Amino acid sequence: MEHRSTQQLLSEGLTHRDLRRSVTVGELVRLRRGSYLSAAPSSPEELHRHLVEATMPGLDGVVLSHGSAAVLHGLWLPDGPPGLVQVVRPRTSRGGGQRNGVVHTHTGQLAGSDVMLVDGLAVTTPARTLLDCARGLGFDEAVMMLDAALHDPADPEHERAGLRASLEEVSSRLGRVAGVRNARAALAFADGRAESPLESRSRIVLWRQGLPTPELQYAVRDQWGHLIARLDFAWPQQRVYGECDGQVKYGQLLAPGETASHVVMREKHRDNQLADRGWRQVRWMEADLARPRLLDARIRRALAGAAA
Repeated sequence: MEHRSTQQLLSEGLTHRDLRRSVTVGELVRLRRGSYLSAAPSSPEELHRHLVEATMPGLDGVVLSHGSAAVLHGLWLPDGPPGLVQVVRPRTSRGGGQRNGVVHTHTGQLAGSDVMLVDGLAVTTPARTLLDCARGLGFDEAVMMLDAALHDPADPEHERAGLRASLEEVSSRLGRVAGVRNARAALAFADGRAESPLESRSRIVLWRQGLPTPELQYAVRDQWGHLIARLDFAWPQQRVYGECDGQVKYGQLLAPGETASHVVMREKHRDNQLADRGWRQVRWMEADLARPRLLDARIRRALAGAAA
């Protein structure tokens, strides 16, 4: 997919009217003033990458940061890619947060270890990027972003190796900048064993309700050590487990050649195996998180029933 400038397109014989028509019918995608794409990007993240590539050559002395850096690092963002290219410039008397229609310029101090090259561009490191984003997000969104970054799909029972240590190191250097207390609180609560935004939100709801802290991705095995289930949330002492279902969960669990009914039957078999071993289940959907007292009551009844 190629970037084309207005001047390039005009030199090929197109007129400004042709450009407007091509954008309207989808033959060209307008990235920013004076820059077009020859085809539509496949995702908002790809679109933002192209916006970065079209914008950075005109900027000096800045480092890609915040949401733009997150996109280049492949980090999950609660609200998706930003509408503007986000950069940080060394602190000046002019202050931060400057916007010019395409670029949002933050100001601040960056250590040499806070910057790396990605595709030839100067970008804040994943740890610095995550903390900068967390400083500007609400607590819940910051936890969700940190959970996603710390999650290791290859080892769901543990966090990504080394990232938490990097986050702690950067956090200790941030001093008393705006939003840092929120970022530190979110980091302290973050847990890379959460596998989805729904699990992260569920953790927050259970915590705010004052429920006992559950184990995440708790492995239940048979007498031969074979894995029966890995539970989203577990209270092992009471043999109670919680499962939260998103709309795409069953689709993600499909093996080649399987249908949703195969997955339902497999889940049923797993649930029966757990029940045979004395485990009690509480299952909830995303909508249940909007009624935290009802969910709290259901879990407490299960915990109390198991203890009885």
